Parts: sequence; structure tokens; C-alpha cells
Amino acid sequence: MNSINLIDELKLYKTLDAAITKSHDIQSDVNGPDASKETINTGFAALNIIMDNIRPIDELKLSETLDTATTKIHDIQNDVNEPNVSKETINTAFTALTKIIEGIKTDLAKYISRSINARVGHAVDFAVSRTDSLPRLYSGLPNPDLPDWPEVRMGLVNQVKAKIEAHYYQLEGSMLMSLDPKVFEDQARKEASTIVFANVEEFPDDMAAELQENTHT
Repeated sequence: MNSINLIDELKLYKTLDAAITKSHDIQSDVNGPDASKETINTGFAALNIIMDNIRPIDELKLSETLDTATTKIHDIQNDVNEPNVSKETINTAFTALTKIIEGIKTDLAKYISRSINARVGHAVDFAVSRTDSLPRLYSGLPNPDLPDWPEVRMGLVNQVKAKIEAHYYQLEGSMLMSLDPKVFEDQARKEASTIVFANVEEFPDDMAAELQENTHT
């Protein structure tokens, strides 16, 4: 997962949201009394542009499902332009399309969550590495050499994510959505350092000063 750019994942997720919104708009036009075929086909053209602009991330293996969604869009457009196809049939097809795209979003959400966990995990590891020369037992700082480290580390990751979510990022679909990966990573390091060094005031003044300096390097 480290080779995949988080911002690309987030852009894809938001583009899928835009596709669903446009699909619902077209469906409303189809079911409305006044929308012309020209208006509806213009809507389909806009939806096709959205889908064509999607750049599948090869590592995520979503291309086949995206192709299925695009094919479904073309099928619905053909049905809309056929005089003998019922609105019930068309609405059923729109529902199927939404389900396909929502399925892609669900799969993508898992990848994004893993990416965010990985980046926050790196921030936690960075902060903990700053404690290597310090008496962990005295301070109560996390110790990667102890058997419970994986659980402790995940707890720290979750604490950092909660801090970022609460103060800097929008919660969307149970994921932290960042405008910029560098901003995300910098903030994750800052929050991780604060959490890892939560007991800094218990140190002698000279050691506390050293910790604060290390935190920002």
C-alpha cells in the first residue's frame, strides 16, 4: 500500500460520490414530467465525462468494476431513449448502478483506511523512536520491546486519528479525509509526539527540554 498516493485514493472516492449524485439527478429528470430527452442525454454525457475522468489505481484492482458501472450507464441511457421501456425498468437499472458504485466506494474505503493507518503508524513510530535514549519505565512511555507493543501501538494510532479527526479533518464515510498528504503526515507527527510524550512534565527540567527539542526535529 505504501506505493499508492493517498491523495489519489481520496480523489477517486470523491469522484465516485460525484458520479452517484449525477446519476440521481438524471433519475429525477427521467421521472419528472418536464425534462426533455435532450436534457436527460446531456445529463448522461456529464456522467460519462465523470466516469471517463476516473483514473483507476492499478494496485486497487477496481478497473473491472468501474467498467461494469460504465457499461450499466450506457445500458440505462439506451433504455431511456427506447420508447417501450418502462420507468420501472429504468429505475431498477439506476438502483443497480448506484449499488455498483457504492460497492466500489466500500472497497476503496478499506484501502484508504489502511493507508491512513499506515501513515499514522509511521508517525507513531517516529515519535517513539525519539524515546530510545530515555528511561521508558520511569516515564511510562511506550516500549516497542515489550510483548504488548502491537496492541499499545494500535491504541496510539487510534488516539492520533481521533485527535486529527476532532481538530483538523472532516469525517466522511468513517474515514479521515485530508486535503493534502503532506499536511496530514505533518499533523500526524505532531499529534503522535504530543501523545507519546504526554508525561514529559514528569521528567527533570533538562530532560524535558531535550524531549521538546527532539519532538520538533
